[in-house]
Amino acid sequence: MALALPRIPLPALQAAEALAALRTPAPRDALADLLDAVEGEAAQGLEAALHLLATHALVWPDSEDTLHMAAPLRRAWSAPLGLDAPLAVLLKDATSDDLRRMLVALGVRPSTTKPQRLATLLEHHGDPQRLADLIGRVPADTRKTSPRPPGDRAGATASQREHSAGRPVPHGHRPGAR
Repeated sequence: MALALPRIPLPALQAAEALAALRTPAPRDALADLLDAVEGEAAQGLEAALHLLATHALVWPDSEDTLHMAAPLRRAWSAPLGLDAPLAVLLKDATSDDLRRMLVALGVRPSTTKPQRLATLLEHHGDPQRLADLIGRVPADTRKTSPRPPGDRAGATASQREHSAGRPVPHGHRPGAR
């Protein structure tokens, strides 16, 4: 993997980073939704990126079009997409009652033990489709005013998102983030 990564164009690395942020394996549609690459040039760019990653055995689809990622590639990012530690780590010190209150607030019936409650929360928050749906419901005005890290080109035009190899950078992705 160490030899392959330097040769991977930025758009493919960005697609891999987005996949790393999702719970893998993840449906291809969830990745496309997350990157807003469901049609047109963006969808073609995502397909090219996934094909390139597959040729290096870094990301591959199974027979149900679910994407899998090589474990060493997943570990290439300590915080994919700038996200913090995994939820399981963040909630490790939460009490069973804390977890119960979180589940109730989400409208999910809490189970009886702390490990079951934690597993239910992880399943709820780790659902790639639920994440994509949530991101899709963010009002446009909020997207415009949300802080973006330096180098974020999410607001760039399609032509500005072009990579030197001619492949578009997936919309809403931070170039160079690792």
